[in-house]
Amino acid sequence: MTKFFQLPPEALPALVERWQALVGVDGPGAAVVDRTFAMLAQRHGERGRHYHTLGHVRALLDLASEFGGRLADARAVQFACWFHDAIYKSRKQDNEEQSALLATAALGRLRVPAPTLERVAAMIRATKGHDATGLDEDGRWFLDFDLAILGADAAVYAEYQAAIRREFRWVPAMLYRRGRREVVEGFLRRERLYFTEPMRERCEAQARINLAAELVAIGGSPGAGAEAAAGGP
Repeated sequence: MTKFFQLPPEALPALVERWQALVGVDGPGAAVVDRTFAMLAQRHGERGRHYHTLGHVRALLDLASEFGGRLADARAVQFACWFHDAIYKSRKQDNEEQSALLATAALGRLRVPAPTLERVAAMIRATKGHDATGLDEDGRWFLDFDLAILGADAAVYAEYQAAIRREFRWVPAMLYRRGRREVVEGFLRRERLYFTEPMRERCEAQARINLAAELVAIGGSPGAGAEAAAGGP
């Protein structure tokens, strides 16, 4: 069931083209551009990934394209889409920081300007907790794109739940439910889940329906060890 978020093989060439168009091959050279894409594809295809895949990257890029006219630095947002889950280990707590560092190094080799690197790294780091404090409007859009899955229709959200559970399959069921409940309750306590009005109008109501239904399904109450089991977008 969780193959839903895997990128179909036939969709890979189009994704390669999007990457090449974003980076450009004249400055850094085609070889380093292709090596960086291969690295990203390898990382997003790691064993144990069921939601945080190239399919997820494509979904965010599609949103960045749809709302591109509203972004001040669409290129930085797209780079954040590519790199924000480049390092994803469900047993680790520093994935966002490590992904930000990887993005800075890799994009530096691609001759991306320093100001863009800083914006990309800030957006990636903000996905830890999805806190927009200190972000500009582009960063707020990016966080909304990353949380769009919460506002998917019920069937897709069920696929998402299953995919996240598989990524945390090493966590005992009781601890997973506690940790997941903590995550879900944290989102539901927010006054607003989305930072931009268009994404709020599109996703907020359905996201709250999905989260409330999941909360009922998992039951229980948060307890010790919950932080180790908390899976999120």
